[in-house]
Amino acid sequence: MRRLIGLLIGLPILVIAASFAGSNLQSVTLTLFPLPFEAEVSIALVVYVALVAGFVAGAVIAWFGAGRLRHRARENEIAARRAANEVERLKSTAERNAARALEAPKGERPKALAGR
Repeated sequence: MRRLIGLLIGLPILVIAASFAGSNLQSVTLTLFPLPFEAEVSIALVVYVALVAGFVAGAVIAWFGAGRLRHRARENEIAARRAANEVERLKSTAERNAARALEAPKGERPKALAGR
């Protein structure tokens, strides 16, 4: 299902990108002002590189922005494990106390309750 959705979204984007690249074959000269660097590339390549750079920058910003949420999720997972371990410990203690209470002879207080 995910693959089908990916194809339904990705295929039209691929067709649009190919159409854009085919219709923008003109060349532009890129220069870096203080450096003596000059490159002649197609307009489509410049646009694609800018889009990819923007996507990567957005992904990095989103990753760092969600860091606090990931940290909170890890802390909650640790707390949930501790709580589950505590529940298991209390269950086993309750089962032991119930077994001791059933073993006690009539008239005597069960050992689990002897100190109370």
